[in-house]
Amino acid sequence: MGEHIMKKNRGYMFEPKRMNMDNGEGRPVAQFGNHTQDNQKKKCSVFLRYIIVYTACVSILIILMIPIYNTTIKIIHQNAQKDYESIVSTGIKRLENTFESVMRIDYNMTNADYITVKQLSNEQFNSLNIMKLINAKKIFTRYTSNVDLAADIYAVFRNNKRIITRNTIYMDSSDFFNKYMIYEGYSEKELRNIIINGGGRNNFIPATGIRNVYLGNSQKEVDCLTFVTRSEGNSVAICAVFRMDDIQDLFLKNAFLWIISENGTILAGEPLSDEEDYLIITDNLPAFGLKIGLGVPKTQFLEQVKPLQTIIKLIFCIIIITGFVFAFLLSIYAYMPLYKFVKDSFGKYSIRDTGDEFSLLRKLWQQANASINNLQNMLQTTESHLKESVLINSLLA
Repeated sequence: MGEHIMKKNRGYMFEPKRMNMDNGEGRPVAQFGNHTQDNQKKKCSVFLRYIIVYTACVSILIILMIPIYNTTIKIIHQNAQKDYESIVSTGIKRLENTFESVMRIDYNMTNADYITVKQLSNEQFNSLNIMKLINAKKIFTRYTSNVDLAADIYAVFRNNKRIITRNTIYMDSSDFFNKYMIYEGYSEKELRNIIINGGGRNNFIPATGIRNVYLGNSQKEVDCLTFVTRSEGNSVAICAVFRMDDIQDLFLKNAFLWIISENGTILAGEPLSDEEDYLIITDNLPAFGLKIGLGVPKTQFLEQVKPLQTIIKLIFCIIIITGFVFAFLLSIYAYMPLYKFVKDSFGKYSIRDTGDEFSLLRKLWQQANASINNLQNMLQTTESHLKESVLINSLLA
């Protein structure tokens, strides 16, 4: 009877089943079926999610930078245009100073011989007055030698046909206009009328071809603009001849230059209106009733701003590349703690083998929670059996 009870009593001895939660290295190992892992592979890795999120943030910043880039390029173009406007303004100012210098020639020449020559008629030029004319020419040369830009300057008298230049004296204006200063398309009579009776204090002879040895080549016409200013009483007119090439150099050599008078007469060049192919800049010279325009080819304009524009583009490209690199590095930085935790929990682990780490950790927690519940149930069962076993042993004793 006792042996039977002891055998039966042994049947009440309960040994809990051990769960395999060790990988042989002292670390717990989560165990999932193949079906679970296959489902996880279909999901996106947290690392890839980080990359997508940070890359999206960088992309948004890049999109926000596009207006900044466009504004920067626009400012570059505006500054380049201001540079051209400054060139035009500076050229006009220099041209104005030159015209004013020409206007002051007659006023500054107070020499008695020069004043006498202005009043003489053709018949009054005796030997004494010829000496006065020679002396007036010397004074004229001195006062005109320092006038900026002017290729040549000459004086035309109303009361006589004498003409004084920087270099010599002409006793008859017909010799001067037919042999020395040859205006293409103008007769001597027409030129004297324009110069002496032009109206007002100042006027211009539109740019025309002139042959003159002092303009470069007596056999070749040189385009020149002539500025005419008359003295008080119109007794003499001072004419300053300007090469168009010299005026062009005040602005830009490779641009189109035009000059228009206040009454709309084209004095030089041809006005442009093609704003698609040219950057058009205009400015006024109100003291002399002029409007000056400059047409800069946009190819030349863009070529000038190209180096700076390339630098700006390079800077923005570096910013974009750096942004994506930082997005990748930040993704790695944010992901590594999770990666180490998952690797410690699962042993051998690779992003290629498993997808969503958060799902794996959730599954691990669910399994751990289930294991804890099982252990609690086992402990309760063991406790019940132990109590029963102790009671029986006590009775048998």
